[in-house]
Amino acid sequence: MASLTALTAVLLVLAAGQPSHRPIPAALSKQAPTVKWDSGSRIFADINDDQKPDEVFLGRAKGRIYVGIVLGGTGAVHTLDFAIDGGQQAAICAEPALLTTESMNYDPMPIVGRIPGLRSSDRYFGLRLSGGGCDAIHIYWDFEPNEPRWWRP
Repeated sequence: MASLTALTAVLLVLAAGQPSHRPIPAALSKQAPTVKWDSGSRIFADINDDQKPDEVFLGRAKGRIYVGIVLGGTGAVHTLDFAIDGGQQAAICAEPALLTTESMNYDPMPIVGRIPGLRSSDRYFGLRLSGGGCDAIHIYWDFEPNEPRWWRP
């Protein structure tokens, strides 16, 4: 029996390092029911500096790209949507869309000037949404209204 318990413990440790195949959080699906969320795009990262991992997803609906955020500390859900059109500022240029984390330890002032609510820090992460050959969209946590916002050069 002891060897079975030890084997179970080893399997649990090994499984912890594997990608998560958990379903999309129900709160995210409820807030944006027409969006098809991609569970393979799931990112775990602290994006609001509360020292708790948040879940972030990429989704698609009606020719648009969505970023869904479920806060780990409160369970609150936020969604942002973007067009797929190189002629718009709030858009990626083309599929495939790619969502990654990025360091928030930078100063965008030389590129775009002051961004309200953005705090430079190495304690939490921002997100980078890209697709096609145009500039990426940078998603950050705006601490003034306490919600995600974005900027683009």
